[in-house]
Formats: sequence, C-alpha cells, structure tokens
Amino acid sequence: MVILLPSFLMAAHENEKQLRDAVDMVTTINPIGPLVNACVNEQESPALICPANIAKTLPTEASISAHNGIIQKSLELNQTNMNHDVSYSRARRTHFTSDGSVRERTTVLNKKQPQAGENPGPLGNHVQIKQISPNGYNGPSTQDFIDRADLLTNAMKANCCPPESEEKDDCSLKFKNLNDKTFDRITQEASIEVSNEEAASRNWFQFKRDKFDAKFDIAKAILQDHVNNLQRAMREQCNKDLDKEQMRSIENEYLSSRPRPTLLNQYELPPSEAVNKRFFSLHVPGREDTQTSAARDREGLANFVEASFGVQSNDGQGPVKLLFSGYRHSSYPPISIRDKTTRQFYAIRNAKQMLFKLARNYCNKHNKCPTELPLSSMILLTPNVALDAARAAMEMKNENAPHESEIDQMNESYQALRTFDNQQVEVDDCNGNVCTVTPKITVMNIPANDVETDHKKMTAILAAGKSSDMQPINARGIDNYITRSENFTQNNFCAIESLSKKDKTMPPLAAFKNLNKSIEKLKNNNSKTINEYKKSIAEEEKGLADDYKKLSLYANTDSINTSSGFKAEVKALMQRISEKEARINSIYQKVEEERKKDYLADGPAIRNKEKQLISFYEQKITALKAEKNSPQSSKQVENLGKLIGFYERQKDIMQLNSDAMKVYFNDEYKSWKNRHVFQRNFLLANYLMGSDVEFYCKSAEDRTGRINNKIEEALIFKEKHGRFPSYEKQEDLDEIRSIAPIVHYNSASRETNNVNNPGARGLQIPDDPDLKAAGSLGQMDDKMGKLAKQVYSGSKKKEKEEEEEEEEEWE
Repeated sequence: MVILLPSFLMAAHENEKQLRDAVDMVTTINPIGPLVNACVNEQESPALICPANIAKTLPTEASISAHNGIIQKSLELNQTNMNHDVSYSRARRTHFTSDGSVRERTTVLNKKQPQAGENPGPLGNHVQIKQISPNGYNGPSTQDFIDRADLLTNAMKANCCPPESEEKDDCSLKFKNLNDKTFDRITQEASIEVSNEEAASRNWFQFKRDKFDAKFDIAKAILQDHVNNLQRAMREQCNKDLDKEQMRSIENEYLSSRPRPTLLNQYELPPSEAVNKRFFSLHVPGREDTQTSAARDREGLANFVEASFGVQSNDGQGPVKLLFSGYRHSSYPPISIRDKTTRQFYAIRNAKQMLFKLARNYCNKHNKCPTELPLSSMILLTPNVALDAARAAMEMKNENAPHESEIDQMNESYQALRTFDNQQVEVDDCNGNVCTVTPKITVMNIPANDVETDHKKMTAILAAGKSSDMQPINARGIDNYITRSENFTQNNFCAIESLSKKDKTMPPLAAFKNLNKSIEKLKNNNSKTINEYKKSIAEEEKGLADDYKKLSLYANTDSINTSSGFKAEVKALMQRISEKEARINSIYQKVEEERKKDYLADGPAIRNKEKQLISFYEQKITALKAEKNSPQSSKQVENLGKLIGFYERQKDIMQLNSDAMKVYFNDEYKSWKNRHVFQRNFLLANYLMGSDVEFYCKSAEDRTGRINNKIEEALIFKEKHGRFPSYEKQEDLDEIRSIAPIVHYNSASRETNNVNNPGARGLQIPDDPDLKAAGSLGQMDDKMGKLAKQVYSGSKKKEKEEEEEEEEEWE
C-alpha cells in the first residue's frame, strides 16, 4: 500500500520510518462514490478500501516544511515495511447511506505494540488523515455520538478494572456490554446520516437541521442514560460511589493521558468556486502529553497544537506550498489552580516551554541556535469586570470550580510573556546544547466573541464593566507591531538595493521608496514627540531586567514554595514589577494617542497612498513575471524571482496592515461584523514578516478555532484572487461567506475539538455572521460543541443553566 503525503508531516517526526509507523487512519469522504467503489484489490478482503484508490486522492509530490522553503520529496508509506494489520474497527466503520451506497470508508492501520527497547516514535502520536471531496459531508454524524460513548466507557473501565484485565474478564465484560447496548441504541434510534443525493446537492447546510434536532435530543438522552449506567457499574464493580463531577474528572485524566493524534484534513472547494486547488489543514500536537482544556491544574499548555495550512494544484502535481503556520493553545495560566502565586509561576513555566519549542524548531530548520526569537501573541479573551463578577460568584458556591476570570487570564498570560521579553534566556537546541536567545515578543488582546461588540443585547449592561487592563497591553503591542512592520520594510528595501548593485539589470526602487516615505511621513507627523516618549520608556525598562530574572528563577524552582514568607517575598517582587510596568505602559498609551492623532487626521490620505503603492506592486509583479519568462541567464532568472518574492510579500503585508490599522485606530474591531479582521491580519502579517505567531483564548476551542478558520478563509481567497480580502468591499465579504461554511466543516479545527472533547466535534459560534448564509450550520455545531458537558446533566434545569453560562462566555 503506497500513500504519498506532504512532507510537512515531518515536522512532528524525526525520520520517514517513524512517520510511516505513525499513520494509522485514512478516511475518504466522497458522496458520489466512484473512488471508493470502483476498485477492490483482489489480494485483500473485499470489505477493505482499495489502497491504490487512496493514493490517487493524496498528493503525488510534496514540499511543505514548517516555516521555510520547499523540500522536494515524496514520502512513500509502503505497507510491506509498516508491520501493520489492516482492518476496520467497530467504531470507525464503513458508513452506508439510505440508498445503500458507500459514503465514507476509513482504513484503520492497527499498529503492533513496540517490543522492549524499540522506539515508539518521538511524539508517540498517530496520524489521522481525512480526504474530503468537494461535496463530501463532514458535519455532525452518528459517529460523534458513538465516540462520546466509547470515551466514557474506556475512561471508567481504565479507572475501575485492573490494568491486565482482558475483555473476557468480568470487569471488562461489564463495561463492554454496557457500551454495546449504547452503540445499538444510538445506531438504531439516533442515526443522522446524510444520503449521497443530499450531500451532492450542497443543500445539507439548510435541511439537515430538521433531522438533526430530533436525533440529537435522542442521542443526548441515550448518552445521559449511559453515564448513569456507568455510574452504577463503578459502584457495583469496583465499589466507587462517584458523583458526576468525579466522573468528569476521571474522563479528563484519561483523555489527557492519551497521546494526541496529528490531524490532516485535505479538502477542495466545489467547482462553482473556480479554484482548481486542494487545501491541507494540519494540526500537530505541541507535545505528546498535551492535556485537555478541562484539565487545567498542572504545568503544561492545554489543547496545544501547531496549525499549518498548505495548498497544491488539484491534479496532484507539483509541490504543496505552505501558506501559514502558527500555534494555538489555552491561556498560559492553569485556571483550575486557585492560588495566584502558584498559578502565575506555572504560567511563566508554560511561556518558557513555548520559547523552548520555538528555539528547537529553529534549530531543526537551520541546524543552529537562534540569537533572537520573534513571537507575536494574539490573546482572544474577554476581560470584562461584570462577567468576572458572575464567575467569582460561581466560584464562591463551588470550591472545585476553576478560576475563570478572563481579566486574570489575560494579565497572567501577559506577565508570563513579559518575563522573557527582551531578556537573555537559556534554552536547549536540537543538538542537545545550551544556547542563549533573546525573545522579542509582541502581545495584544482583542476579544474574538461578540460580548464586547455592538451585537448582543447584554452589551449595554456590560459596557460599564469593561476592563481597562486591555488598553495598556494593546498600547505597547500596537507600537511593537508598527515598529516591526516599518523595520521589516526598511530591511527589505536594503536587501533589494544590495541585489540591484550586484545585478545592474534589476529595475530601480526609487519610485517605490519615495511613495513609501510619503506614507511614513503622514503616519509620523508627531515622530519627535514619540521619540521622546521612547527614550523615557528605555530609561524605565532598565530596572526591570533584574526583577524579571529573579521572578523567572522563583518560578522555575523544582518545587514551588508555598510558605507565607516566600509568598510575601514574591508578592512584593510582583508588586514592584507591576508598578514599573504601569509607568511604562502609561507612556506607551501616550505614544498610541500620538499615533492615533496622526492616523485620524490623515487616515484617508494614508489609505489612498497605500492603495497606490499596492497597485504599483501589482503592476511591477506582472511585468517582472513576464520578464522572467523571457530568455534570461540563470542568474537573472534567480534574481528576478527574488525581486518578485519581495514585491509580493511587501504587497501582502501592506494590504493586511492597512486594513488592520484602520480597524484598530477607528475602534472598528468593536463592531460585530468586523470583530475578527484585526486578529486575522495581525497573525498573517506577522507570520509573513518572519515572526512565530500564537493565538489563544481560555480553552483553545471555539474562539481560537474561529480565528484559525478565518485565516484559512483568507488564504483560500488569496489563492483565487492573488490578494487578501478587504473588509470594506462587499463583494469580498460575500465571497468569504460562501467559503466560510466549507472551511468551517472541513478545517482541522473541529477535529481538534473532537480530540479535546470526543463527541463534541463542533464550534460554539452560533451567531457568527459569516455562517448565517449556511442556515442552521452554526446552531447545529453549537449543540455538538456543548455535548461533552451535557451528557453529565440529568435535569432540564441544570442543562438550561449550563447553556446560559456557556452562551455568556461563548466558549
């Protein structure tokens, strides 16, 4: 069996053999059926998917490599070398539609257990691949309910039965029988499969809701019965009288202990979109023992994955081009820890783990340690005093409730990153050596849900409770963002000038430089005042380095000291840091005020000149491409390629930054319809400027997943039009709304949610404006996203309370 994969999967594995040993599942979703039905290999069971068939739908050549260039390499996974037996699991089985034809088949490669002394692989994780045809249905399914039941059963069984228990033993048999009964009930009473005709018609976004609502309620009731039966089994079989919260805790521990899979979703747009390309949405777990977002009582980032997105021509020929890569995870502090000092120390440790990972990735790419680590961090939290007061009241009622204050999560995440910003940090490189790096960190917090916008009715009530903590963080962040953009452009102009001096055939840059200077002049009328403020900031920051170094040492001791004397010392240190930061941030707010004055005074002129420069870039790119295709020396072709790349990147960054600055300085990010524009552009622009990027909320599920998908939507739009979508052009917005539901269903974001909370394969974003055109899609997914918790509910009142709580927090 030969499966050809894009080589960006190598990001999580040390060599090809380890990657071969990791792939254990390939799912083909094709409602029309020819790829699945047309071929049966005579040497294998007729029940199995034809291996050659899978190969046809995967890339024949791949070249994606996280963060740089292209690796021209096809990765062959030959079954004769895999030592795998091929079979179908009961839960991951072939699905048949109402007309009897095959809709989906999954090949599960059941790996043999490694022998003593064998290396199970660097992450120990497995790779799950989904190939989704243009009309393939990847929405809520019966399988989601089955997954939920399977996880509940396996978690309770692992906690109750002896580790060596076999399936025929009384303990294991008890749980197996319970699970079989639930499986039968779900498949017989709550099946929500979609027929080929329904999926092919592209109308399933709308009509699916009618079937879904009734079946979902039945499935939820079956799963609630299943929880009750498991609760009884735990009491009878192993004498454990557990309440529902204890069962949830057991489930979370079980889930966090399992190695996370690497998820690769390959999908296309329907022919009507006229985009003859296939897209690759890849989520690689940040570490083997990635914990779930519900288990937040220890060191380590929860729901931590590296999200990458690539594209290839639809004929499967040519390289897979990496378009974006960034990190998504929970907020830095472990919110289930009530003690503030302990929680902050773990947040600092988690931030250092992120820096270690970035340094290791750089070393793997360049075979040397970096001197600087640029990181652009986008926080998506909602720091609202009124919401936090409601959360505090809930904490008072339940001593086991997590500390979910989003003001504290934002401040503690910011503090953790500031601990290392512009400080010298010792890290381990990929060769086992210790080296010193200097992180350069830009942090901003722009809420991603609609509580802080002009949409929800509750906004008027909450307006008085909005936190001011976000303003100083963003004042520093926007200044860093602008400064980085200016420096990047200047450095690139210098690089191209250097190229032009070596190759006299290169066109001059004068026209571009002059126009860019005129833009910078409009933006910096108050540059003298800003420079004076910057000098004051530099003076204030001199005293911070030693304090942050001391805080880092305290946080990274082997065991956290909880004595009252130590806490008092730490409190005094953090108070001193906080006072210094407050003085610095107050100056940054003055810098922002000056920048805002410039922008509001000359905004239209700035935008016009930026559009002129973007147009010049586009014209020059077209001319250079034509020149490159004419007879040239190999060196001229190489230099023209560099120049084209420079102009394309500058054009893209300018367009992204132009929209981002208008949205920010005009406070348009507070508008419901524009609430994702700045975050998306910030992440894309910083990635294009060579920075590592991260984005996160409380649990890295719904808000983080939506921003992930907004990035994929924008990149698909760019592949079609050669530019990013503008939030001011109605035709661009209309097209994004046609792409959004397809990305929503086919991106790896929903699969990541399913891994984090099996059976809850959905994003809780029912009011998202870009999904409104898809009818009931948002409402259906919202229900699926809440299923993980609701199976533990036993009363309508409790369910209603949970739904109201989740709706307020939107995550």
